[in-house]
Amino acid sequence: MTQQQAKRVLLAFRPWTKDALDPEMAEALALSRENPELAQRLETHCETQAALRNSFKKITPPEAFKEQIISEHNASLRQTWWRRPAVVATLAVIVIVITIGSILTPHIQRGPQLTAFETFRTRMVNSAVKTYSMDVETNDVAQIRAHLAGKQAHADYVPPANLDEKTSAVGCAALSWQGKPVAMICYKTGRPLADGTKSDMFLFVVDAKDVPNSPLASTPEFAKVSVLSTASWSQNGKLYLLAALDESELKRRL
Repeated sequence: MTQQQAKRVLLAFRPWTKDALDPEMAEALALSRENPELAQRLETHCETQAALRNSFKKITPPEAFKEQIISEHNASLRQTWWRRPAVVATLAVIVIVITIGSILTPHIQRGPQLTAFETFRTRMVNSAVKTYSMDVETNDVAQIRAHLAGKQAHADYVPPANLDEKTSAVGCAALSWQGKPVAMICYKTGRPLADGTKSDMFLFVVDAKDVPNSPLASTPEFAKVSVLSTASWSQNGKLYLLAALDESELKRRL
């Protein structure tokens, strides 16, 4: 699949559906994890779709709207097509969609300018939440390191001392950030997981020099990003980003 083909396919992606199970969509999503431009386009697309979806959920149809349409159906057949209630209702929905889109899209584009580190952190969290899949599924840390080494993706990572003791590795993936390799190691914390979910904690590793404005200290910095809490720190020239459902979950394993 070419980059242009992936762009076209990803326009139909809806993060809250099972779109990722479609083979063509899965191929496009995999390509987006390797291509910074595609990843940025996908992130913006998902944010816009989520905003539109939330706005649509707030729209409440008039009471007895369905019954009114049915009761006036026969009469509407004798009316000029553009004056029929169903057509008017459809046109009203189209106007609402266009209006919401025109309002929301500039709003998203005018969002606060993120630093390179904040952009990296958001991109990695979105990789876990929206487009996440593992290249290798195994609890064998040696196999995980071997796969990452084959992808030049920081197989020499050093997890927090308590992480491997209190969690179970389940696999990994080699991602990219502006053309630079990023390792993603996936863990299970022991909490019950939703159907189809294989991990609930993610460790991302990248060279700190490749992400300007990265934290310089080895003491973790905590921040909420999307639905996940994150801890970020630097160690031996590498930037580490640990993400889980809540901050207390992170602190118990750092």
